[in-house]
Parts: sequence; structure tokens; C-alpha cells
Amino acid sequence: MHMHKHSTFTLAVLAGFLFHPSGAFAQISKESTFDCGTIRLSPSGNSMTYQDLGLGFRFEFPSGWEGRKISLSNPSDNACTARLPCPSQIMINPLLATSDPKFYVSEGARVTGSEVIKGQEWAALAWPDGRRGYYAYHEGVAIEFVAWPYGKSKAPSAVTLATLNRILSSFSFLDDASRLDRQLSALHVGQKLGGLTIERKVPGTGGFGGNVGRIEFSGRLTLTGKVHLEGTMRSSSGYFIDSLDDASRSLVPLLSCPVDEISSPPRVQIKFSNQDFVEQQFGKQAYHYYLAQATVIVDNLSETFYSAGVRPSISARLIKVTESKPIP
Repeated sequence: MHMHKHSTFTLAVLAGFLFHPSGAFAQISKESTFDCGTIRLSPSGNSMTYQDLGLGFRFEFPSGWEGRKISLSNPSDNACTARLPCPSQIMINPLLATSDPKFYVSEGARVTGSEVIKGQEWAALAWPDGRRGYYAYHEGVAIEFVAWPYGKSKAPSAVTLATLNRILSSFSFLDDASRLDRQLSALHVGQKLGGLTIERKVPGTGGFGGNVGRIEFSGRLTLTGKVHLEGTMRSSSGYFIDSLDDASRSLVPLLSCPVDEISSPPRVQIKFSNQDFVEQQFGKQAYHYYLAQATVIVDNLSETFYSAGVRPSISARLIKVTESKPIP
């Protein structure tokens, strides 16, 4: 069951990034920050350093490539047309796991051998559709790099395979306290975090699609931000608040993320857990769309942290709306 969930997650990733190459990669900066990590030019200027503190690993890749949290691409290699480029691509699939999940099994990969690089053993993988990759597990972190073929080719380009080898030769796991699961383990009931107090720690379900853990808090928060309702004519995911002002954001309990010079911190979005009451306050919208600048009071806040990401999903119960002004 867990393996199936991982396969579904991979397909969702591909739908968002792989099948729209012209739009997905055209705007990617060579240097960026994400949840709790960075992609920056190395001091030598010849490569990029990819460092994920929340999941605990780092590596380098060529400066001609572009990087995102879950993928690397080289727009100049393996081009199709100017209108529909087909950049070479390497997917990055990391996961926190208490035991080795070997999640490549769920994707139909064949283990073609093993290699030890810098003391780390990697399983070499091959798929019937031409993908090639490597997988490793180390003290709670599983990671897989997958090189994708493009066009009519049944194999990744030589440039892609050379880049994959370069990644492995520079790769290292970061065994430090910044890792998400280790930060969660260090928290204790009664501890103050942001403007609230930890009331309960719920162990994670683990596995693919599971979570690392859930933290429940006691206390109330007054938050000022934008209340949204977004969806299609038939359905929506419910009302939530984000775009919090600085004072409100400082009250939301968040884990530390020791990344310097983050120009825009990760988005904080809080979904209301009592949607029926929220509808009474903001209205039942015929077209599932609403936007307002509002100040609200909430309690019963909880945060769920997931195995493949650092940013938690946050929910809270709406108690009162003290101010609300719809935004046209």
C-alpha cells in the first residue's frame, strides 16, 4: 500500500513538472531557496551547490543546469524545438523513513548493480522505459536520483548521465539537528513554540504518503491576513488564511530553518477546521471563490509534517472574526 502511494506521488510530480517543459523550466533561477534549503553558485563558479537541511543532504551539479527542489534540468541539452524544448532532466526523490523503504520497487525498477562512492553504497536502477537512476538509504533518509529519457530516445543523454555521476561523487548526507525528524523528536509537551504551547505529540504514520508526526497546540492566536476560498464551480478545499502580517506570522509555531538570506520565507497557510461555522461568517459562495482582508481569532491549532517535505500542513478552529473586508 505504501509503495502504491509513492508511485501516485511520483505521477503527480511528473504531471506538474515533466509534461510541461516549456513552462516549467523557463523561469527557474539558477540560485533559489526552498522550504529549508538552498541552490547556490559554488565559490568556484563552476557548479551549483544543492543543500537540503530539512531532509539532510547536499550535492553539486553543473552551473549550466537549473535546479528546483525536486528536479534538475539542462535546457541547452537534448533540445526539441524552440517552441517545445525537451531539456534533459534528473528527478530528486527524498524521503524521511525510520527503515529502508526501497521505494524504487513500486516503480518497476530493476537493480542492475551497486556502487560505493565516497563510502556510500548506491543501488543502480534501470526501468523498461529507459530511465536510469541511483538509490541510497542512510540513517533515516532515503534518496533516489532518476535520469529521464526524452523524445524518441530510450535512454538519457550522455550529458545527463555524466551529470548524474557528478552528483553522486559530490553527494553527502547531513547528519545534524536541523533535519526535520530530529527537530520534531527534540520537542516536548509543555514547550512554548511561537505564541502557543505544545499540548500533544502524535507519532507519524510513516511510509509513502504518510507523515513524520503531528503537533497539537493549546492557546489562542489573533491573526491578520487574507482569507481565501478557492476551487472550481463544483468543489473547493475550504476556507483558509494566509499572507499573514509580520506580527501574526511570529505567533504561528514553526520549526527553525537555518538558511541564511531567505528573501521571502516559506508560505504559511492555515486551513480552518470548522468549515460550517466559517461559512456562516464569510458566506456560502456560489462559485467557490472568496477573498477578504481579515483579522480572526483561532485555537486548536495543529501542524502535520510530511516525510517528503519540511513545510507542514496547518489547521485551526475559527472562534471569531473581529474584522473582515472583502477584496474585489
